Amino acid sequence: MSQLTSQSRSPIELQTALDHLRVTNPELNQEVDRKLEAALDYCENATGRAFRLTQDRTDNRRQWCQSYRFNYQPVKEIVSVTYLDQDDLEQTVDPSEYVLHRSWQSWLEFLEGATFPATANRGDAIRITYRTGYDTAEVIPPRLREAALLQLSILWGDLSPQEMTAYENSRDTILMSTDFGYR
Repeated sequence: MSQLTSQSRSPIELQTALDHLRVTNPELNQEVDRKLEAALDYCENATGRAFRLTQDRTDNRRQWCQSYRFNYQPVKEIVSVTYLDQDDLEQTVDPSEYVLHRSWQSWLEFLEGATFPATANRGDAIRITYRTGYDTAEVIPPRLREAALLQLSILWGDLSPQEMTAYENSRDTILMSTDFGYR
């Protein structure tokens, strides 16, 4: 299970969202902003790809493995690897014991000779905190932004049934594609 531990700013500016929806009433800005966040959440959950600029996430594990694949991509860096020992005290794994392999599907690998101490018997005994996202909005693949704006339109609800179906199909086609690239 992955948990968002820090939020960062949206790759889509509020004004872009307002223009996309053709909203001119400033009293609706907060509602548009909430729906934009929901659209980004939807797209991230559907793809396992971070749509926002830099954010920290934590994946919890029950037991040690030689390597871990991350639930969200792209992974920029590992912030920390911690675990709860048998006394439920949090301990930190020395970064010299693991390496981050960065690719389209990044993973953490423990180096040969790494030690795997006994942990508490819990689903969150091992916690891997990592940084995902993009450095600037300009490097986010345009198709990701397009999918988020389609989802925003769907959530806004100002579409005919035929338009709704067309927007959902377009969004799904984009989200199911694998040509997002890696940066």
